[in-house]
Amino acid sequence: MEDLAEVLGPHLEVLRGNLNRPSLTLQTITLPDQAERLAWLAEQLATLQGHGIIYTLTVRDANMVASWLKSRGLRVEAYTGETGDRRPEFEQALLHNQVKALVATSALGMGFDKPDLAFVIHYQMPGSVVAYYQQVGRAGRALESAYGILLSGKEETEITDWSSIMLFPPDGKSMRLFMRLNMSLPGCRYLLMKLLFGKRSLFCVVLICPLSPDFSVLLVVCRNIR
Repeated sequence: MEDLAEVLGPHLEVLRGNLNRPSLTLQTITLPDQAERLAWLAEQLATLQGHGIIYTLTVRDANMVASWLKSRGLRVEAYTGETGDRRPEFEQALLHNQVKALVATSALGMGFDKPDLAFVIHYQMPGSVVAYYQQVGRAGRALESAYGILLSGKEETEITDWSSIMLFPPDGKSMRLFMRLNMSLPGCRYLLMKLLFGKRSLFCVVLICPLSPDFSVLLVVCRNIR
């Protein structure tokens, strides 16, 4: 509070409330393989009461999970930054319980409010505690009982590490070159690698672009993540 007073001035009114949510039951389940989590979702979503949100870390996973659940006869829609003009339509569908769930990335953010949201399921662990708290807190605001279920898988660390590199690249010039090559040259492919040197851990992106049958461009960008 002293730090805030220095910035905002001395005339502050402090309001403290209880952050406990007795109506919200939290559970963590470790299912390393995506196939296990998909099977779990198909089985459990059919029996869960009410309507909710399934969060994924990537657009690809949101589309994949939604397609899988639809193939199992469940009424869901994928909601991502690429959903475009249909986003309001899908929000209204969940608000009026016309879908069982939206399979969403963080694009379904703080502007969405459904007080009777019965569950929030995370297909992967979010990248931060703050993101988890904000997302799971959308469940059970006006219900006596709601569920927050965190499914943890083995790929989530690589996804969050990759996101960190894209947000905070070790060398801005190298990363710009990486993106330019990836977009302009046909046949480029990239690999994600984690290298361990004792207690030190490097996360590296390797871009390989063939310029001819006998010559390729190789660009490696690494970031210290531990």
